[in-house]
Amino acid sequence: ESETDNMISFLYVNVTRKMDGTFDTAVHRKKTDKSIYINWDAFNTRQWKIGTLKGLFQRAFLVCSTNKALKKEISYLKHVFIKTNGYPSKIVNNTLHEVRQKYSKEEQSNDSIETTDNHSDQEELELKPFICLPYRGCAGEKVIKGFKKELREILPQNFKPRFTYKGTKLGSFFSVKDKVEKIHQTNLVY
Repeated sequence: ESETDNMISFLYVNVTRKMDGTFDTAVHRKKTDKSIYINWDAFNTRQWKIGTLKGLFQRAFLVCSTNKALKKEISYLKHVFIKTNGYPSKIVNNTLHEVRQKYSKEEQSNDSIETTDNHSDQEELELKPFICLPYRGCAGEKVIKGFKKELREILPQNFKPRFTYKGTKLGSFFSVKDKVEKIHQTNLVY
């Protein structure tokens, strides 16, 4: 593949070669992309929905090298999640604010790199076990929220359990693919 108009895409990054020999980067989407993600009303945990949004905002901050490209990507993501996928605008804006704060703090800490032994010792002592549970909808999320609160009160501060949900594959209920007759099979893996 060769560049067109000083641009080429690599994975999800669009790279633009400037006249001075440097590069600008922005998020790249294939022409076939429909921007359909987990719908807000889908029977999935809120954590997964917000995690999807947060991941895409983080990608924008990591990939976009100019403010113009970053603003364009953020505007696009807001539109896609609010209009296409039914997310409440408050959730989208709060998630963006959280990600923006994270990256501004990282920039500040990179500007003044002063780490103390005390800080690194704290990170080493922090325990983060994972607890995997089946997803049971809003009622299950309320139970987990109460459980987390109780754990925070009883456990030491350096013990921070993380909760993940185990999804149920659609294929475990019934076949999701049509059976292909033997004469139409090619014996190829793709």
